[in-house]
Amino acid sequence: MSTEAHWTSRHPLLRKLVSAHWTTAGVLFNTLLLFVAVNLALWAAYAWHDNRREANPLLVHPKEWLAASFPGWSHADLKAMLDEHKGGGGFSYDDYVMFKHPPVRGRYVNVSENGFRVSRAQGPWPPAPTNFNVFVFGGSTMFGNWVPDEQTVSSFLQAALARRVATNVCVYNFGTPFYYSTQERLRFERLLGQGIVPHAAVFVDGLNDFTRPDDTPAHREWFVEAFEAANKKKSLLPALVQELPAARLVRSITGRVRVPVRHDRATLPAKAARVIATYCENKLMIESLSAAHGVAPVFVWQPIPRYNYDLKYFPWYHTLRNTYTQEPHAVGYPQMRALYDRGALGTNFLWCADLQADEHECLYVDICHYTAKFSEKFGEAIAALSLERGLLPNVRRRDMGDQRKED
Repeated sequence: MSTEAHWTSRHPLLRKLVSAHWTTAGVLFNTLLLFVAVNLALWAAYAWHDNRREANPLLVHPKEWLAASFPGWSHADLKAMLDEHKGGGGFSYDDYVMFKHPPVRGRYVNVSENGFRVSRAQGPWPPAPTNFNVFVFGGSTMFGNWVPDEQTVSSFLQAALARRVATNVCVYNFGTPFYYSTQERLRFERLLGQGIVPHAAVFVDGLNDFTRPDDTPAHREWFVEAFEAANKKKSLLPALVQELPAARLVRSITGRVRVPVRHDRATLPAKAARVIATYCENKLMIESLSAAHGVAPVFVWQPIPRYNYDLKYFPWYHTLRNTYTQEPHAVGYPQMRALYDRGALGTNFLWCADLQADEHECLYVDICHYTAKFSEKFGEAIAALSLERGLLPNVRRRDMGDQRKED
């Protein structure tokens, strides 16, 4: 008889304790094995899901939607273009504005190390003073999400100006996903501080400003968490646990059951007014900076699906209808229109939100980003209105005969 068997036979309580020990050990071991197996299974499932969904976020839509948004594109070319957008996504840190689009080189998507997306007939960097240089600022609609370089609003603006003026105009697209007027002002100020001064600067806003009612940038929580973590002695174990697939599943479940934020409709006018006040303050500061550096500022209010567009031609209506964060747009855009009609926004403000009023086709590739055809119409409108109002000084207009030849 072994020593353990001898002692347990003489001491019943000890025998119960040993039995409980082995039972507990078995349960813990099996639980650990189950935990590992579940996380391995979830890891494999998430890997498949992420590879399938994130690489081609729009290709899951019905073919008729894609045909309306991307006419003439083959499936292979469309997939390659969308993959480049997603593959080049993400952000890198940038001073003061907090984040920027990282440099990208591809067939369809190219972003310079100097912070601008490459446009059609892209001018040199640094900008040559012998050219008439135009910097364009805005969010992802100006960056040109889900369209190739030559089909962004800035590319079409470049082409539209080239047809209308004899001066060599070079457009630089500083549109950045999630940016709104405050970040655009800061980016503009940084460029001026570095001695990079354009002849004109175009600021295109409307969509993103109403998603930042507290005047705080998108992804602010990333920087708050990083700052707090840097000031704490954070143990490695909690950080590792957060990265487990099971933890991701829990976050996903809790995120889905969380009640979506609904704006109190009674407070929407006040919220929209606060956003507009912030925008007007940014506009005033940009005008002061521009005057001090000899820059001609142009401010553009952009089209969005929620304003003056026949949603019968908008495949994503059901998605937009449930996007509560965009409800302030429905109130804010009419408020801006009223200011514009009173002349309160100045002669350098271009109202382009009605460009889609008479359109009877799909103008968006998703819930807010423009198709190539609508980007062209938008770029043409900015060029035509800017020249009609004399907002681009020192450019020499072509005569009508030359322009007709170009057209």
